[in-house]
Amino acid sequence: MKKVFVSFFLILTLIVTLGACSKKEVKPEEEKRKANPASDFEYHVGEETVSIKSYKGDSKDVVIPEKIEELPVIFIQVCAFAGTDIESVDIPDTVTDIGENAFYGCEKLHTVKIGNGVEVVYRKAFQNCKSLENLTLSSKIAEVQTAAFSGCSSLTELHIPKTLNKWYTEAFYGNSLTKLTFEDGIENIGGHATLWNYKCDLKEITFPASVKKLGEWTFGDGVEHAYFLGDAPEFGKKPFGESKVTIHYKKGTKGWDNTELEQWYTLVEE
Repeated sequence: MKKVFVSFFLILTLIVTLGACSKKEVKPEEEKRKANPASDFEYHVGEETVSIKSYKGDSKDVVIPEKIEELPVIFIQVCAFAGTDIESVDIPDTVTDIGENAFYGCEKLHTVKIGNGVEVVYRKAFQNCKSLENLTLSSKIAEVQTAAFSGCSSLTELHIPKTLNKWYTEAFYGNSLTKLTFEDGIENIGGHATLWNYKCDLKEITFPASVKKLGEWTFGDGVEHAYFLGDAPEFGKKPFGESKVTIHYKKGTKGWDNTELEQWYTLVEE
């Protein structure tokens, strides 16, 4: 009986120990990076909000604080980080706008996480961030202005949220995309070389059924296959540049019996 009790006690101890270890591994507070101190920034304090004017810290990995002096940080001003040698930046959900040239020419910046409060990325905000490989866009992003991410020549993967509906000229121009995904629910895609690819490595693109309009000269040359999951959207002028794309569409979808499309593309029902 004593041996049984001892065995039971050892098993119970092991279970509790393993449980404790398991909990320790998934603590959310350990996964969240600590924000930089307010002293790392020059900032403006308004009546109810704070805006970041410039960065003067030494850390290469920047986590912008949600609050400074107990007020929410909502705006990153013009040229705030431009030309600095930071390598990563985490923008909190409190921020709603990223100003013009805010991170222009940060050539060592490889990782950008844009919080879910950001709705507008202004012109040239991340232009010529040549090392940018990891980009997470806000789930509420509504517009990306002219050349906001142009010249990000190391960017190979990109996920576009469904909320993005205003695309400005060359918004993501000059990337190296090999993988591009659109969230189901997006209706308007591109125009004016917004996703033009330097290396023409983006060979296949899948468009969700929600897409209603594809802008002119969006992707440029290089795309070989485009898969549409819904009815034919409105096509702008040469959205795939001069590429002779094979368009794959689902049986039962509408609008693909289009003689103009047939002049430019090979249409395949699947």
